[in-house]
Amino acid sequence: MLARAGRRALTVLPALLVLQLVTGTLISARAAGAACTIACEHLWVAGAWKLFDPFEPGAAIDLLRNTAGGQPLQALHRLGGIVLALIGVGAAFALVRGRHGQAAVVALVVAALLGMAIAASDGPIIVVIAHAVVGAIAIGLVFTALLRPRIAAGNG
Repeated sequence: MLARAGRRALTVLPALLVLQLVTGTLISARAAGAACTIACEHLWVAGAWKLFDPFEPGAAIDLLRNTAGGQPLQALHRLGGIVLALIGVGAAFALVRGRHGQAAVVALVVAALLGMAIAASDGPIIVVIAHAVVGAIAIGLVFTALLRPRIAAGNG
């Protein structure tokens, strides 16, 4: 039962990591980093689908003509981070066996803590950069931890 749950978590984990990567990139590309500095009240605003169209140029405020325009991106990224942290706990049990698994878990925890610090205090840009870099490292480590046993077994 626990092994099945761990396998399910490992199936969902890479998809969540990609979602985090995409929404984090869109926050930067749409200049939506400051959308929640005072409050983040809007999970969705009218026309927010435009924010997710990679062929639509412009900042969130310009696209939606709304000062809260970037909040849907922030909300999705934050909610995704919470779900990722919860599923990451389940997946950690399957990943922790090797060095790459342990490093992946540490990187995921550090990325999550940096993300929470940014959300709580609108931290300096260096914290945002560190969050992005550690998140990218975590993605690489998770995929390495997932693929390494298959390659070693000759199934890769």
